[in-house]
Amino acid sequence: MSSIVSDGTFVYAYTEDVNGNNNIEARRISNGKRQWRHRASSSPRNLVVGSGVVVNGSQVLDAKSGKLKYYLPEPTGETSNDPYTLVVGGRLYRNTNAEVGAWSAKGTLLWLYTKTGEHFEGPGEGESLVQYHAGRIYVREATADEKPTLVLDAATGVKLGELPFTAQPLAFDGPVAIFTQKHWPDNDRVSVQAVDLDDSHVYWTKTYVAQNPEGRMSLLTPPVIENGLVWFNLDDPAGDRSILVALDEVTGQQESSTSLACRLRGHHSDGAAFGTLGVAQHRLFVPSTCGLQTFKAR
Repeated sequence: MSSIVSDGTFVYAYTEDVNGNNNIEARRISNGKRQWRHRASSSPRNLVVGSGVVVNGSQVLDAKSGKLKYYLPEPTGETSNDPYTLVVGGRLYRNTNAEVGAWSAKGTLLWLYTKTGEHFEGPGEGESLVQYHAGRIYVREATADEKPTLVLDAATGVKLGELPFTAQPLAFDGPVAIFTQKHWPDNDRVSVQAVDLDDSHVYWTKTYVAQNPEGRMSLLTPPVIENGLVWFNLDDPAGDRSILVALDEVTGQQESSTSLACRLRGHHSDGAAFGTLGVAQHRLFVPSTCGLQTFKAR
C-alpha cells in the first residue's frame, strides 16, 4: 500500500515492505535517492507534511532526518487510532471525537477545544480532517447526522460560530465556500450550494436527482474552484453514469456536463477508495479506473 505527500524537496511515502512492516520513506525528488526510512505508527490516510515535520497518527518526525521529534498526546475519550491532523502555518491541528487541538511544530500545546454534547455529538461531530482558511478552522461533521460545521479561531481555539452541514470538504474562495448536501435517508439527490462564511447566507443551490426512482445519487468528489467555475464529479449508479460537472461560481448555473470515459476511481463496483479532483495550470486531473484523465478548466 502507499500514500504519498511532498514538500517540494522530498517525497514521503507510506509503504509496506516484504516482511509486512509499514514504513514511511523519504526520497529526494531530484534523483529518487532515499533520504530516510522510519517505522510507521498509523494508517496511510494520515500521512501529512508541512512546517518541517511529517505527521503519521500521533508520531511527529523531522522531515529532513526522519528522527522522532515527539508524540502528540493521547486523545480524550473514544477515538480511532489515527485521527486526522492538518499541518499549516507552523501549527498542527488535530480533530478527534471529543476535541480539536492545536500544537506548535515543536510540540507545544497551544489550545484545546472540547466539543459540546454529552457524547460530543454537537457541531463538528466525528473525526473529519479540519480545514484552514483565512485564520479560521472549519470542522465538518463526519457521521451521518448532518450536524452543523464548527468554526474556530485558528489562533486561539475560540468558537466563532456554526455553518450549515456539508457532506464533503469545503471549497473556499474569499468570503464564500461551496457546501454539499446529501438528502437522507433516501440518498436519491445531492445539492451543491454557495454559502457566505460570515452570515451563512446561501447565494445559490443546485440539486441533482437520480433519474431512476429507486436509484442513489452520489457526489464522488469534494468540489474544487478553478477559473470561476465549481467542479465536482457526480455518480448515479442506477443511471449508469459518472459525470464531471462545472457550475458558474457566482450564479450556480451549470456550464458543462462531461460524461467520463471511465468511472471515477471509487465507484461501488470496483471497491477502490474515492478519488479527488486535482487542479494545476488551469487543468483538472480526474483519477479513474482506467487511468488519470485530464481536462481544460474552461
